[in-house]
Amino acid sequence: MSTLKESYLAMAKLNLWFKIQDNESLKLIDIPSILPLRWNYFKFNWEFIKPILIESISSYENPDLLSEQIETFSLFIESQRTSTSKLNPFSDSIILNKYYSIFDNIEIDAITLSSEEERLIEAAVITSNNMSKNDFLKIKNTLRGYRDRYTDTVSLWDNTYNKTFNRASIPPEIDPIIENLNLMKQMQDGIVSVEFVLANLFAVDTFLDPFSLARENANNEDIDIGQYASGNLVRLEVGQSLQSLATNYLGDPLKWIDIAIANGLKAPYIDETGERIPLISNGNGNLLNLSGVDFTGNLNIEKLYINQVIYLKSDVEVVTSQRKIINIRQIPVSNEIILEVDGPNNLSDYQLTDAAYIRVYKPNTVNSSVFILIPSTEPLANPRNEEVPWFLASSPESERQAKVDLAVSTTGDLILSSDGDLAHSFGIANALQAIQFIMQTEQGGLALHPDYGLLLVAGERTDNISDIISGLEDSVKAQIANDLRFESVENLNIEYNNEGASVVTISLEVRLAGGGNQVIPISFNISV
Repeated sequence: MSTLKESYLAMAKLNLWFKIQDNESLKLIDIPSILPLRWNYFKFNWEFIKPILIESISSYENPDLLSEQIETFSLFIESQRTSTSKLNPFSDSIILNKYYSIFDNIEIDAITLSSEEERLIEAAVITSNNMSKNDFLKIKNTLRGYRDRYTDTVSLWDNTYNKTFNRASIPPEIDPIIENLNLMKQMQDGIVSVEFVLANLFAVDTFLDPFSLARENANNEDIDIGQYASGNLVRLEVGQSLQSLATNYLGDPLKWIDIAIANGLKAPYIDETGERIPLISNGNGNLLNLSGVDFTGNLNIEKLYINQVIYLKSDVEVVTSQRKIINIRQIPVSNEIILEVDGPNNLSDYQLTDAAYIRVYKPNTVNSSVFILIPSTEPLANPRNEEVPWFLASSPESERQAKVDLAVSTTGDLILSSDGDLAHSFGIANALQAIQFIMQTEQGGLALHPDYGLLLVAGERTDNISDIISGLEDSVKAQIANDLRFESVENLNIEYNNEGASVVTISLEVRLAGGGNQVIPISFNISV
């Protein structure tokens, strides 16, 4: 059973994750481990902190709660100032709950951070950035566990809820007051937020080979997971099983697990029936409204996720419309779900009077309406052919190696051909254009290609001009070496001229790749 401390720590983890995603400033409530380090700050500066908090009351989401906690916290500070105890009062985890709104209105960097605080913040941010689906599920279970226990304590339990989740309530201990309702609302808001995250947590930053991952984590030595290089898409026939697919395509019914892994499938693996979820209001534009729970009390939000394919139908619109979910929102208190889907904004055709509904299928399953990937040990063929354009057919290999790009003027504008089409740059001209692009681009100026371009020296002090010249030499050579169109830098000369404006003149000769004798001379100036 979850405790109050565990619940508030779970809420802090959740709030921190949201704030990091939105790049918001952090509050003391977001990283509870810092709180004990701030006791002296509050003890000696409360008279200065209090007026700032009072100004925040009107804009806080629960102004009455903040106002009440400011007054009780003032009494708490006064009592601790006269206390003879040597214990740090902020070490008691109950403080986090008792004065939640106080710490929720004070930014962490309101004072200069100590090295210990910086370490704690860095560790908390790293942990938050690495949170997985299981971490969010733990937060949800913690909040739901304490919410249910607390609901019983203040005699606000619900018979239908208890029957649905097969739980027995405990005898009430206290009569409910507004403070109890505030705490329950905090827990419920946190649960709704977690459900939103879980519904939208559809992508990860890294790509893993599912077969190697399965091999690493398999705890059954009798399971032999194969090595695969590619795959083929086939249509699953009605009534077909993964075992029959494995027999037909892999020659072994036991290889069904390889197919399941390749497609990210989980039990029951194949779902031909799906589940019908009725709309609770008429469709509007590209929005659909669903109830928060189904007729058995199960949460509908757990059946939905971003990029999920759903199927729309009604008694009038008998032709099934296939749509994809692009956004999911859930309204607090009522828990009503609002789906935003792709496609035409014509969902007003789906009316309650026509028994409009959507059909969804269990996550991580397939059916006869989709293709399934059959893994193969054969590598994919490479159909790409490096064809030489007709206008380079008679050119030497060095000019072919220079590739073909769009022609761009010295001012960076696209050049049009005589027939109004975009002109091409090829051969030596394109090699020259490529060098000009490299030398005219400041390194770091392209967000997706941070290593492209010449070392930035504009604005550098000329006290150590030899270091600037040395850095430019290395930068020029590195950029030419990274471009497969060029073989080498034949000559490179960099001169500094401080008459008038400080200018560095760079002259170089670059040999084209392809085994020929084509050498391109180029010269340009850089201000420092």
